[in-house]
Amino acid sequence: MNKNVPHKIDYDTTSLISTIQFWLVIVGSVSSFVTIFDIDEFIKSIIEISICIVSIIYFISEILYNNFFIKAEQHRIDDLIDNSLNSKIADENSENYYTNDNVKQSVVKLGVNGFENTFFTKNIVNEMIKKQFPVFFIILISYLISIFFVDKKVLVIVFQLILPLYIIKDSIQLFLFKTRVERIYDCYKKVFSSTRKTEREPIIINNIISYEKLISSYNIQLDSKIFNKMNPKLTNDWNNLKTKFGI
Repeated sequence: MNKNVPHKIDYDTTSLISTIQFWLVIVGSVSSFVTIFDIDEFIKSIIEISICIVSIIYFISEILYNNFFIKAEQHRIDDLIDNSLNSKIADENSENYYTNDNVKQSVVKLGVNGFENTFFTKNIVNEMIKKQFPVFFIILISYLISIFFVDKKVLVIVFQLILPLYIIKDSIQLFLFKTRVERIYDCYKKVFSSTRKTEREPIIINNIISYEKLISSYNIQLDSKIFNKMNPKLTNDWNNLKTKFGI
């Protein structure tokens, strides 16, 4: 079944920026590590200037990423509302993006779609953490050795600190994001398992707001490679979960 996801182009842009940021971090890490060794002072100064330039480019790319991510998320939310409530907010709607056509368009369907989003996000973020943290430790140790065990000018140290600080921030945010997504996911399970149908709508709306607020606050995009790899299994697991909860 072919999927039409109009807002995918927005996420492709942020994915490209994320890929560029990853390689900037790799280049910066290798450059920093090279300065540990006894090399020609001129070459060393060129490397340190390059590290400063890489840090500036990364800083600018972070601003661009945040702006494109906000745009992508707004398009996704518009499509979510249209799919759930039969409105016409988005300029173009997705097809076969959600798997809940059996549910009548209503606040309850909004909740089911939100439940599906949370289910996928929770599982993909878990894999992202497994993938990111080993890289995080290697890069961080390389920077720390370079910064604190090699004589440098203060300005160079400041610029070298930019990248590891971003890495620390991103890794901590990913872990906190995972914890909070799991709370929302657990709340959805309670909504569709033990909450009376007449009492579901306010909790569903609160969950939707909590999830969207979480996404906008942390600006974390799911890894598309992990998503594509896990999508068949998660889709099957999601369908089993709907059966379990009678959705």
